[in-house]
Amino acid sequence: MDTCLLDTGSWDFTLDAFGNLATCGDSTPNATNTGPEYRMAQDVATQCLSWQGEVYYDDTVGLPYDSILGGPPSVVLISSLYEQEALTVYGVQQCVPDLTFDAGTERVLSGNLLVADSSGRIATVQL
Repeated sequence: MDTCLLDTGSWDFTLDAFGNLATCGDSTPNATNTGPEYRMAQDVATQCLSWQGEVYYDDTVGLPYDSILGGPPSVVLISSLYEQEALTVYGVQQCVPDLTFDAGTERVLSGNLLVADSSGRIATVQL
């Protein structure tokens, strides 16, 4: 299984050396940042960054950010939502969220999602 490789800075499509859309996943298992673990992490990140209702072809995809933004977040609730969304990604069998919330002036939610597939491959999604 492959997916389009996204540029980590702009989160936009990127091209390969031949000018084609670059991909990552099973067809490039030995390449740095393009193998199956990277594909799984990128797909989980994309899924969790989507607002529910914004994905044109499936408006059930994504997190209900409009219901969790605007007040102090419940880290337990957000961890559960991230976990549920990560498990909808093809191949992901397990997700362990490790999130923290800094209630200072910046109000930052940070942490990692540790995801694994049935082959035992593990990837980390940094938030």
